[in-house]
Amino acid sequence: MQFIRKKDSKVEDLLMKDRVDFIYPADYSENTGLDLTVKNIIRKMAVCGLLYDENHEQKKEILGR
Repeated sequence: MQFIRKKDSKVEDLLMKDRVDFIYPADYSENTGLDLTVKNIIRKMAVCGLLYDENHEQKKEILGR
């Protein structure tokens, strides 16, 4: 997945200084880099939430013994 590279040193500087995680043109069309990255972030959030819940339930089981 690549972003379309325009000469925008301000935006690139934000990325290089870890002020943002990704840079993409504001193209919200299906299957663009932005679209796919946003969907991946949502999937990551869902998985992290499920794993957190599983961990929490296991700890409750241990405390309940």
